[in-house]
Amino acid sequence: MIKLKKNNEYIVQVEKISKKFKLYNNITKDILLEKLGLKKNKEKLVISRVSFNLKKGDVLGIIGFNGSGKTTLLRILAGTLVQSSGKFKINGRITSLFNVGVAVNPNYTGRETIFYMMSLYGYSKEKISKNVDNIINFSELNNFIDQPFRTYSTGMSSRLLFSIAVHIEGEIILIDEALNGGDKYFVEKAKAKIKKLCDSGATIIY
Repeated sequence: MIKLKKNNEYIVQVEKISKKFKLYNNITKDILLEKLGLKKNKEKLVISRVSFNLKKGDVLGIIGFNGSGKTTLLRILAGTLVQSSGKFKINGRITSLFNVGVAVNPNYTGRETIFYMMSLYGYSKEKISKNVDNIINFSELNNFIDQPFRTYSTGMSSRLLFSIAVHIEGEIILIDEALNGGDKYFVEKAKAKIKKLCDSGATIIY
């Protein structure tokens, strides 16, 4: 991690972050041979020496083709991936919303999912209870909220997870293509919510 400089109000600092992924033909065999020193597997450079600094209230949009490393960068900042080189510092509470790979129990109801996801951010049961109606109303899933998450369509699950994320009091919000599954009306509603978060002083990487 890098240290914040004196008199520097950056809330996110990223310095020369790079990420490589190993490429395997047969993952079990190739890993074993590599550990024995009998083979060196090829690597693919996904992110190369990315640097930026953000102050409180800044909004950064990351644009690129599929496979260009956008999600990888956000997952590094969220702490779910480790960079190959470079360093970064997050000086605030992160809320992250990704459209895939969310650790949700498919057998939980939508309501249980709200309690589970918010508890991961340290919310007490009492505080979640005070927010649950607002989250359900924003998601517009009132008639389905007590059904299992596995029965939700892609759009429904996206709406619920987005609604949870924007009701978590994060200073830094990471959003990765989270609205792809939503219908046009909800996407516009979500954009307005994001704009409101921007105006409130949250730092957003989208």
